[in-house]
Amino acid sequence: MEQSGFQQILKALELHSETIDKKMDNMQSGLEIRMDTMRSELENRMDNMQSGLEKRMDEVEVRLENRMDDMKLGLENRMDEGFNRVDKRFDRLEKKVDGMRVELTETQETVDFLSSKTIQHEKKLRQIYE
Repeated sequence: MEQSGFQQILKALELHSETIDKKMDNMQSGLEIRMDTMRSELENRMDNMQSGLEKRMDEVEVRLENRMDDMKLGLENRMDEGFNRVDKRFDRLEKKVDGMRVELTETQETVDFLSSKTIQHEKKLRQIYE
C-alpha cells in the first residue's frame, strides 16, 4: 500500500507539473504575443514619426525655396529698376552732350564765318593802304 500511495503522489505531482508546464507555456506565448504587439506598435509609431518629420522637413524646404525665389525676384526687380534709372540718366546726358555738340558746331561755324570776314576786311584794308 505504501507503494500505491507513492504512486498516487507521484502521479499527482506529474499532473501538477504538467499543469504548471502548460500554464508556463501559455504565459510564455502570451508574453511573446504581447512583446510582438508592442514591437509592432513601436515600429509603427517610429515610422509615423519618421514620415511626420520627413513631411515637415519637405515643407520647410519648400518654404525656404519659395522665400529664396521671392528674394531673388525682388532683387532682380530692384536691379532692373536701378538699371532703368541709370539708362534714363544716360539718355538725358546723351541729349545734353548732343545739344552741346550742336552748339559747339554752330559756334565753330560762327567763328569760321567771322574769321573769313575778318580776313576779307584785312585784305581790303591792305589794298587801301597800298
